[in-house]
Amino acid sequence: MTVIAATTREQHKALVEWAAARIPHVEPRDLAVGQAFAVMKGDRMQAVVVYHSYSARWSTIQVTAASDTRMWAHPDNLKAVLQYPFDVAQVNKLWTATPIDLEAVWRFDLHLGMKREAVLRDQFGPKRHAVICSMLKKEWRKSRWFVGEVDGHR
Repeated sequence: MTVIAATTREQHKALVEWAAARIPHVEPRDLAVGQAFAVMKGDRMQAVVVYHSYSARWSTIQVTAASDTRMWAHPDNLKAVLQYPFDVAQVNKLWTATPIDLEAVWRFDLHLGMKREAVLRDQFGPKRHAVICSMLKKEWRKSRWFVGEVDGHR
């Protein structure tokens, strides 16, 4: 499998639409500004990972991902996509917001090494709470996903 970054507005739009079509609580406009990555197996899209809601002031970025198969979550792919927020975007905190009833999804976040921070009531509408998970840069550096900084970034 190969991880490919969107490099044009059209590519980003196509990846965002693909992801949003697979996530009921997400619309393409929610992911319109950011950086999208495709995880490909040959010419077939396996997953899309989108970094969005970037805050330079607070050094944070949110990640949203969608897939057609769990096979995309190979360690090499995870290392590649987790390098972006900490090395390229240079944030201190990566975070997710997942509907509480999608337990397998937020448990996957925990498996990656994220910490469960909070539950936001009615975040996705009445009685649809969100589990907030996050990873700090110092936690990523100690994780199995860290492969070293690129471009001399620290």
